[in-house]
Amino acid sequence: MRGFIQTLTDEIEAIKQGSGGSTWTVFNGRFIRRDGPLFVYLFSTESALALIDDLPTAVEIDGQRVEGQVVSVRGTEIAVGIERDFGPIIEQVHLTADLPYLLQALKDRYQDILSGHRAIRTSLSQKLFGTISATTGIYQGPLDLPAVPSHLNDDQREAIRKALGSEVSFIWGLPGTGKTKTVSFLAAALLSRNLRVLIVSQTNLAADQALHSVAELLNSSPLYQEGKLLRLGAIAKEDLSHLFPMVTMGGIAETLRHHLKTRLAQLNSQLLQVRSELAPLPEAVTLLSRAKEADREMAATLADFARAKQEVAVAQARQERAADRVQACQERLARAHSAGRLKRLFLGLNPAHIQTELGLLESQLAIEENTVAAARERQSQIASALDHLTGVAELLVEQATAKLTELGLTADQVNARTLSLSRQSEQMTAEIRALEQELESIRDKILREARLMATTLTQATISQELEDQQFDALILDEANLAPMPGVYYAATKASQKVIIVGDFRQLPPISVAASGSSQQPGRVCQTAPGWLARDIVDQLEERLQQAAEAKARGQVERAVSLLNRAARDYPNSLEVQTALGHAFAAQDRYVEAVHAFLNAAALHRPSRSRKTIHLLRGVGVEIAQRMERSLSQGIKVEDLALWLVLLGWIGLEITGETRTSGEQRFKAINSHDAGAEQMARAMQTFDSLMAASPGPR
Repeated sequence: MRGFIQTLTDEIEAIKQGSGGSTWTVFNGRFIRRDGPLFVYLFSTESALALIDDLPTAVEIDGQRVEGQVVSVRGTEIAVGIERDFGPIIEQVHLTADLPYLLQALKDRYQDILSGHRAIRTSLSQKLFGTISATTGIYQGPLDLPAVPSHLNDDQREAIRKALGSEVSFIWGLPGTGKTKTVSFLAAALLSRNLRVLIVSQTNLAADQALHSVAELLNSSPLYQEGKLLRLGAIAKEDLSHLFPMVTMGGIAETLRHHLKTRLAQLNSQLLQVRSELAPLPEAVTLLSRAKEADREMAATLADFARAKQEVAVAQARQERAADRVQACQERLARAHSAGRLKRLFLGLNPAHIQTELGLLESQLAIEENTVAAARERQSQIASALDHLTGVAELLVEQATAKLTELGLTADQVNARTLSLSRQSEQMTAEIRALEQELESIRDKILREARLMATTLTQATISQELEDQQFDALILDEANLAPMPGVYYAATKASQKVIIVGDFRQLPPISVAASGSSQQPGRVCQTAPGWLARDIVDQLEERLQQAAEAKARGQVERAVSLLNRAARDYPNSLEVQTALGHAFAAQDRYVEAVHAFLNAAALHRPSRSRKTIHLLRGVGVEIAQRMERSLSQGIKVEDLALWLVLLGWIGLEITGETRTSGEQRFKAINSHDAGAEQMARAMQTFDSLMAASPGPR
């Protein structure tokens, strides 16, 4: 990782020294589609720009400055996503890109890892880079591939079996050998084994094409229909959203929102019905409850009445005994008054004492009389309360009975029904709240539940949405274009498998920090120092070469698959050069036409070394750019026979054909007949360009 950090630092400094915040003028912009928050416009450029997909840019239009990002760069066309709608046509804009931004973001991540602020799994990364050994094998069981008319050849099936049986595997094939098709079937096989898959490409267009192929295979499966196949990032392939809307964040979100809103409407309707059914039940429950309470109060009051009645009887008994004692005392007092002194003395009748006793007894009698009166008053009050409660209870029972009759339920049934409906209402209310929260966080749900994501290496490295996402398998497409620090970091996203896919005769990664280079940022540079000068093929070149030799001998390399059989037909060299001439005659997409021509030439006889092909391609692109500059200065196409001859010559050099056989074919490039003098000039110019270009042949 320290080596990655140093390499990234060197590259960042090299870009800054060459005006890292470079500005380019692009023109003839036309609106092509809406992609989430971005309005995507396709612009023309004066020459090919080596800007990385997903690079943030500042866009200045008529003095207004808005944020944007590079969606794709194809030849002299660049698609830019802008955060505002500027109508169908934009005549001219100025793009300012912070070229070191992505490199700095990757460097920051590695520094966070070394400082302990970020935790990642590096096991597969180390196995990919060969620092620790990886398990390899060839899966022999059923592949469980989608049953579709498109068939795989033996090479492609072998590649899938090796990928399924190995922790780290490589699929190597030239254009037309069916790499994308193999990747799509491999992804389907991984998904069928319940593995979560991340497909990473260097460009948005390649990511689109990979997911397009997967979606074609699985468009009738729940994985597609439920939005489990996700294209994360800006879309460059214009028809992807139209053909397969359920792979885009917007399409999935719209469908899920529709499903969620439909479910929400259903729940609200059901909840309304439950509440409507529940509404009259509480009244019956309340009436029954109040009637029971009245019964309990009556029972308590009856008990109080019985006690009051007993208290009255006890008080009356005490009153009667007190009255008897008063009467007896009065009779004694009367005898005392009627008796003589001697008789009163003999009988012990003292009028004064008897009079005092009588006063006390009369006081006690008065108390008992008051107690009886109070007890009778309490008894009367309780009787009145009892009468009232009886009336209330009878009314409540009558009302409850009427309500139960109206509902057609018994008392037991109404309580059970109320409890059941109340629980349903609570559950529905909770689900409604959960759905409302889900609608608010729909993007998180899509990311969380996706079983396959396709994105760019840039997004896989710096996207916050992918920060906490983990996958079982990583498929790295366009591996020859991927810078090594990005490859290492992307491999940390997977826990079980890494599959590297590429055409390892294609161009290497782009860098500015070339030794002695004065390359302007944003222009194509074919070499790079350190880790950025190499791709994963350079890291494993010896092993890949051994695999090629083993296959030639009829032997099997367990982790490397070579796709040699063309999966589609290509025109022959003469047809390619003729088509190239027509493209130039129509003055349309020169650099793009050159790339197509060189790719086709490399497919026919890839007999040259990888570095030689890179060199020839670089010269070819330079010629195309020179032609465009010449045409922009008013030079006619028919006066450019020299350049067309040079391009034809490069094609012949790549295929290994002789110059003699090429002379006859040059005439087919254009109706213009290149004479001997122009032919000689072409040969001299070609040789001088080759000599001036960096790198060994």
